[in-house]
Amino acid sequence: MIDPDSPSLLGQFRHGLGPPRRTCTYCKVFLEVFHFNTWRHKNGRDYHNSTCRGCDTAKAAVRRTTQKHKDTKRKWCTSEVGKLSQRKSNQKPLAQKRMNEFNKSIKGKRRKEKHRAKLRIDPGYRMADSISTTLSRCLANVARQSKKNLRITGLQTAEELMQHMERQFESGMTRENYGRLLLGADGWDIEHKIPQDAYDKSCPEDMARCWNYHNLRPCWHRVNVRKSNNIDIPLAMSVPVRYRPMSWQV
Repeated sequence: MIDPDSPSLLGQFRHGLGPPRRTCTYCKVFLEVFHFNTWRHKNGRDYHNSTCRGCDTAKAAVRRTTQKHKDTKRKWCTSEVGKLSQRKSNQKPLAQKRMNEFNKSIKGKRRKEKHRAKLRIDPGYRMADSISTTLSRCLANVARQSKKNLRITGLQTAEELMQHMERQFESGMTRENYGRLLLGADGWDIEHKIPQDAYDKSCPEDMARCWNYHNLRPCWHRVNVRKSNNIDIPLAMSVPVRYRPMSWQV
């Protein structure tokens, strides 16, 4: 029997009792931890909220209808800090604004929910998404470095990874235009010389090969999108044999 109030939620998972679960303190429903938002403590560790996502959304909607919230928002919007924030928001690149609009649309919400569902049921996809997100945010200097995820690349720091990318830069690539699409100007992404689909996401050793820095290089965003999961034979053969998919060596 799983104890819903056990402080050791991960312990439940390690002992074969299924995904970690906890009880929402608001609706009192016993849910998997994937249904709870996380927040980062100043000690660097991530913790789950005591209320589930559905309750967080419902409480926020109610809070926005209160007079206190409206007064606070009006006061902030008329302050110097609020005006400055609104001016910066209006200066966002057109591509970013369009992305925000898409994310709020029905199609965008469906895609996000599909992504979350796949994260819950596919451990390999969850691992790949975690590594990809960590590397992207580290290179963009918007998050703390995750030593665990960086170590899988064979490098120790995000700076070493960026230097590895710089050695392969094409004309026009800089640190500043990484991962950005500014008013029609192309940015560059991290590309896998051998696509991720060629590796077995359920095998940790294969994932380590996939994300090793020998298999990573900078590539213009539009070129990377067009390439998709197609294999460029000369480029794939440039990857050392020990970092190619295990299925290729059978």
